[in-house]
Amino acid sequence: MKETSAPAAPHYAAKALARVACRNGVVQGEICKSGGITRLLVLLSERNVEAQIQAADALSELAQG
Repeated sequence: MKETSAPAAPHYAAKALARVACRNGVVQGEICKSGGITRLLVLLSERNVEAQIQAADALSELAQG
């Protein structure tokens, strides 16, 4: 049986943020107001490359406004 890893959670969270923020100004605003940008920036310095990629994607969606 394959073990699941808690460190994957940030990867999936960032991916979800990127998807819901896509072309949705209301959601983008809420992510920004709730401190999402800071959390995504922290993920960029993580050792998990997938989390870094998804965080960068989410930040890109937010930047496109």
